[in-house]
Amino acid sequence: SALPPDLLDLDEEVFYLRVERSVREGRKHDGKVIAEVEQHLNKHQFGRHLPAKQAKKAMTELGIPAEHIPSDRALDGVRHRHLEEAKSYDGKFVSTFRAFCQNPPLPVAVLHTEETPLVSEETVRVLFYEQENLDAVIAYLGTQDRCVLVMDATFKTNVQDLVLASLGLVVLHQVGGVVRNRFWPVVCAVCDKEDEPCYALLCRSFQKLLEASGLDWKKLVTNVVMDGAGGAINATSACFPDATLHRDLEHIKKDVKRTGTKKKVDSELTLEITEIIQFSAKIAHPLQFHVIWEDTLRRLRDPEDWNQEKFADYLEKWVLQKKGLWWSADWQSGLGQVCPGYGTQSHRLTLDLMQQWRDKEGDANTFLKYETAGRIMVDCRTVDITSVIVMPKYKLEYAKNKKRDMVQRLDLALCSLYEDGEAAFRTALGNPRQWSFSMHKKLFYKYTVMYVLSTGRVVDEHPHFVHSSCSEQAFFYKSVLGSLNLHPIARGPKTLKARRPRRDRRTEEFRKKMRTPSP
Repeated sequence: SALPPDLLDLDEEVFYLRVERSVREGRKHDGKVIAEVEQHLNKHQFGRHLPAKQAKKAMTELGIPAEHIPSDRALDGVRHRHLEEAKSYDGKFVSTFRAFCQNPPLPVAVLHTEETPLVSEETVRVLFYEQENLDAVIAYLGTQDRCVLVMDATFKTNVQDLVLASLGLVVLHQVGGVVRNRFWPVVCAVCDKEDEPCYALLCRSFQKLLEASGLDWKKLVTNVVMDGAGGAINATSACFPDATLHRDLEHIKKDVKRTGTKKKVDSELTLEITEIIQFSAKIAHPLQFHVIWEDTLRRLRDPEDWNQEKFADYLEKWVLQKKGLWWSADWQSGLGQVCPGYGTQSHRLTLDLMQQWRDKEGDANTFLKYETAGRIMVDCRTVDITSVIVMPKYKLEYAKNKKRDMVQRLDLALCSLYEDGEAAFRTALGNPRQWSFSMHKKLFYKYTVMYVLSTGRVVDEHPHFVHSSCSEQAFFYKSVLGSLNLHPIARGPKTLKARRPRRDRRTEEFRKKMRTPSP
């Protein structure tokens, strides 16, 4: 009875949310709880009918405190759900889009199947591609024995709030001497919803286009990367049952940064966790991945160390998975491909330099080889190896002058083959009780480890540049084995502009906080 008059104009859902807030009156002393309630109320009141930027502007003009204003993602989410519930397309839009499908402008080609194109007042399902681009994709896949696919969708299209989804390849693209990881779109879809049928249409259309060109997509598609939203995982697992599915690393890092800010975690600590995520994504040994995260979570929970138990709970629930007794993750790719979102580049050695050095100094001062039997992770699958080779990444002089570091790098690669692999892994990094991120990075970025698989394929731990699933060091070692005629590939960036900008120096206080405890 004491509700203010302005609430009478609100819809029924927001009205009852206001009533719920009044019921929780006794908890208003808890600032966090009342902030969450206010954000929830404002999200429904302003976000359902306005885009995120306009909704925030309206709340600011009304004097709503900043801590009561929801995030862009929350506002976009409630708006999309509301629009989907009441979505209906007018006749002018339907007739215009149908005319486009019947006579698309060049070079667009609309794919006609039993399910598409479908344009009505309730449903939109249209698939399209570019013929010249498709011909280039088919020619490229004809020379490959495998491919990695990426799928994603965006709502940032037009006033109709249609979803634009696409499926394509992960490839390396060279521009001006700089080699970068790129997405090569193959087929696109315009749909009314980002749901399982939308992604299933993309997958089936890709299969049909490859089959029409005489390619076997069952053998080619080995990995599919996605953000995991909108039924993408269910659709992909049904269409590509033999492919390995994993989440995009870039989405994982963004989610962790966003959650760290929300939970008021120190920004430098959040950045350190995202670096550990990126670093561990390319770890070849499941045991090492487990040790990295076992020790990281322990330090997060330790009240005398990082003291971020809630952040550790979030990582365990949403970022990591536990298979048996070991930690794992669906964004961990192991060796082979560069996972989308990795985003690291640097200088590298070239084939001619390595050949000249070997001719002058010999094998003993060029690489360190160890024959063994074991299993490592390559493209999310464990495979057998026959030997391990260590080489410097950037300075061949290390192979001659720093043999002790080379042996330590070899011990680090072999520790997972020992009976007590966890202890051997920590010991190889200089501390038997705690994983040392700084030492691991030092060895990882100065030296690369190559593995000769039982199939004869050579893969390595060089995540910055990859060519046909291996770097130039791996190409060089293939020539040592006598199984490759060398043709130098494009060199990496040689100018400062092509390099990533250096981030600000971290404070001495934070470096002390992140330092691995003494053994």
